[in-house]
Amino acid sequence: MNLLPFSEQNKIARQRLFCCSIATGLITFFILSAAIFFLVPSYLFLFFQSKELARKLEIEKQSSELKKAESIEATIRNLNRRIDLLSKNEAVLKDPFSEMALLIKEKPANVLINSFSYEKSGQNKPAILTVTGNAKTRDSLLRFVEILGKNPAFSRVYSPISNILSKEEIEFSLIMDLTESRNKE
Repeated sequence: MNLLPFSEQNKIARQRLFCCSIATGLITFFILSAAIFFLVPSYLFLFFQSKELARKLEIEKQSSELKKAESIEATIRNLNRRIDLLSKNEAVLKDPFSEMALLIKEKPANVLINSFSYEKSGQNKPAILTVTGNAKTRDSLLRFVEILGKNPAFSRVYSPISNILSKEEIEFSLIMDLTESRNKE
């Protein structure tokens, strides 16, 4: 039993409540401070780790672009070697050289020319240029055939039906008759 007057009891109860709220606030503050203190290193570690991963990803993208550039460079080197070979043998292959250069120049990016074959014109027979290669898609091959068909250097462009049976990674061969004005050189 409490012998203190009621007003004093209320005053002591308010002081007790005030002290408990202060203690609870301080404990909460210290717990949050400790949590922040211990979580900051983890946050910084994860932050810098994500930056490092982003940097590595960028380097990886650049290396894949470098690989693509190297493969394109190898293709160009190979074509230049073929052109040099053709230009050295210009006396023997004078007739088809400009058409071959034209083919290389006008081919779409997705078409790779592997070889040329030239057959000189004979009696009542036009000179024939045969081209073999690879096309990534059917559309790029058809675009290449269309470009060649519109070219006045060729009187006829023949593309076997086997060239368009696949949709992708097509190995093709095209046979072109050179125009009569080219054959008389």
